[in-house]
Amino acid sequence: MKMTPRNIAIIIVAVILGLYLGLKFPIIGLLCLVGGLGFAVFVLMSNKQGALVDSAARAAAQTCVPTEGKARIYVMRKGFMAGMQGMDITVNDTHKGQIRSGYFMMAEVDPGTHHLTARFSKQTESTRQSHDVTLAAGQIILFDMTFDMGMVQGTIRFDEAHDAGHIRQKIANLKMIGWLQG
Repeated sequence: MKMTPRNIAIIIVAVILGLYLGLKFPIIGLLCLVGGLGFAVFVLMSNKQGALVDSAARAAAQTCVPTEGKARIYVMRKGFMAGMQGMDITVNDTHKGQIRSGYFMMAEVDPGTHHLTARFSKQTESTRQSHDVTLAAGQIILFDMTFDMGMVQGTIRFDEAHDAGHIRQKIANLKMIGWLQG
């Protein structure tokens, strides 16, 4: 969230109003707390992340060298904000998966233009973000999936990296998961 003077003022008013209402009407505060915790549990329990891949597949992915005549697309998440909430990722509608913070996925694709989409698992379809990338044979790209937090929900960003050394460094300490489909 961008900390503009307007957003800071809104946060301060919300905290003061919340404290006042919570102390004046404790049952309402308790109901809001239980409802909020219930929603958080619902979101986290409905994650459908793929299974961890074996160490050989992870080691092959970390070489950042695609099979002859192919290209590679890496997708990763790292960070605290919404880290436990699943982010649904698709590549050309052939690779579909879900990723959380601390994990990465890799898709080996044919050269050409590829269409990626991403949205948080419990957001509406209208919040889906799209990104197109064109890769030649032997090329690799890493998408570090981040987001800009707004007042109500975040906007997903596809931050790109193309250098193999930089990509290896970014995914070195992350766990690799497989795609749910593809």
